[in-house]
Amino acid sequence: MQKLIHMSTRLLRVSAVAAAIALSLLSAGVWAHSGASGIIKERMEAMKSMGAAMKATGAMISGKQAYDAEKIREAARAIGKHASETVELFPDTEESRNLHISEAAPAIWEKKDDFTALALELAKTSEQLAQNAGSEDKKLVIENFKAVGGACKTCHERFRIKKD
Repeated sequence: MQKLIHMSTRLLRVSAVAAAIALSLLSAGVWAHSGASGIIKERMEAMKSMGAAMKATGAMISGKQAYDAEKIREAARAIGKHASETVELFPDTEESRNLHISEAAPAIWEKKDDFTALALELAKTSEQLAQNAGSEDKKLVIENFKAVGGACKTCHERFRIKKD
């Protein structure tokens, strides 16, 4: 019984983290999309899509929605696809660096290798989640999901200027 309570508490914590990440991605997207065009709008749409995938996955992992391994697999692969394309969405151009519209920090271009490594880490962790979505080891799935969220969080902390 105590093990079940511990697992439930852990699932609630995981879902709270996932919801916070997804909400920050989605709410930032609503504000930031006004006036965005070209490459900036393209990458904002990609981030919005990843946020929606994280939110849907978090709801299934936390038990707020029925667990569907195939939907989790699809969401994780969508995140991985966007992650693998992320670096290309941040070309070192004046348009891309438009800080009036974009939340992209100059560090993206100043520390391009670090930024690229985080994008690759997100792609890797997303694929691990996709591969393990059907596992009976839900603890492993939770760990994979947390790793995806952690990659998102780290990138946002280092390479995003939070707009009010």
